[in-house]
Amino acid sequence: MATFFKPKSYFFLYAGLMIFFGVVAGSYFPDNKILIFQCSMVVSICLCYYPLLSKRLRFSVFLPLLCLFQFLWIICFRYFNVAHFNNPLGYNPIDSLFYHDIGRRFVLQGYSIWSLPSFLSKNTQGVDDWGFSGIVSLFYKVFGINTGINALAISNVICITLSAYLLYLLAKNFTTEFYARSICFLWAILPFGLYTASVGLKENFMVFMVIAAVYYVYSFMKRPSLKAFVLFAFFASMLLLFRTAIFFMLLLTFMFAALSLLPGFAHKINLWMILLAVLAFIFFAAAVDYIADIRGNVNSESLGQKTETIAEQQSLLVVILTNLSAIFIGPFPSFISDPYKVNYITLYNFGAFIKIMLSFYYLYGIFFIIKHKIVYFYPMLIFIALHSLMLIITFYSLHDRFQWPQIPFVLFLSLFGFQAYWQHQGKKWPILPTAYSFVMILLIIFYNLRLS
Repeated sequence: MATFFKPKSYFFLYAGLMIFFGVVAGSYFPDNKILIFQCSMVVSICLCYYPLLSKRLRFSVFLPLLCLFQFLWIICFRYFNVAHFNNPLGYNPIDSLFYHDIGRRFVLQGYSIWSLPSFLSKNTQGVDDWGFSGIVSLFYKVFGINTGINALAISNVICITLSAYLLYLLAKNFTTEFYARSICFLWAILPFGLYTASVGLKENFMVFMVIAAVYYVYSFMKRPSLKAFVLFAFFASMLLLFRTAIFFMLLLTFMFAALSLLPGFAHKINLWMILLAVLAFIFFAAAVDYIADIRGNVNSESLGQKTETIAEQQSLLVVILTNLSAIFIGPFPSFISDPYKVNYITLYNFGAFIKIMLSFYYLYGIFFIIKHKIVYFYPMLIFIALHSLMLIITFYSLHDRFQWPQIPFVLFLSLFGFQAYWQHQGKKWPILPTAYSFVMILLIIFYNLRLS
């Protein structure tokens, strides 16, 4: 059977695309320092794949080595930010500068730790700014601003590793040790997670909460207990402090998972999933206004204004179709970008490339799960569907940052789809994944050349 993650093949494909775009892109291509840094990381990922996934390597050694990889690359990112952009928070920081300023003022104005909730309520836009702003403030208070900013970056290693470990435990329920380690490895080394750690963004902390909440959804499905419910409720509730809407998505996911334990519900699970999708679409506007009361600065009126703005600039149909394709096969890797984004979006480009190359198995996995009504995977499908619906209807850009909460489950379903395909269709259609990859390469070229 073929290998799920093919680092050697992906490396040569990726290198070939970089050379091609380097010839045709001109000023829209990253400068040499960014290219060298990016290539060094891709090479290190490919080199680490073979020893780390060796059958002889014990898991008790495997996990610390993943931590070491993350630790070293977060430091490398941080030094690169300082050397290349003269800023530890990277190129032209916005959100990370907001968090940094919150933590800095909390320390310099002499607030005590006990007054943190009061401070956050006066200095943030909404409740879902409290989570990471509070973490930054605590780190700066305990370690000092100069040391705290680096300690905070390194603390992402804990979040990423715990997230990868939980994915490993979930994967062991349906696959072999090797492939469970593969999904653990893949999540731990994705460049976007290491990039966000280095520039002071909340994504790794937030997605750890999402993965932990989904993990306890599955614990409840496997053996319903008060402990599993309480732990799910705890991690899901934490999302109110990071991204409010995700809390409600997780709540619906848990309810659906609990109902799936009923034989009558499980037998007609596809019909129930369609009904949930229809209701989610119908009540979306009401849900947005309800969440706005909690968050404070988003409502259906603002979304309507955003829709009008997009309609003036380009066709809404084109935007919706582009976002739909990006949800299922993207985000598209950006080898070429405008003079602003080229300074940062290309740094984590390889992760988007991996995701689009694996999207064949993701799509097949969804098809196989729905066709055979494999109840185990439906909570992930529900969460991905609800999250995707929010991104599409609100016209968010479908790059890595906005898709990040669903990416671990996309990779998870890709692994399942990979195994299902080679067990049931691989001998009949062995060329199909290769043909699909060729089409994806053409799409990547078309997507990037639109700027050159």
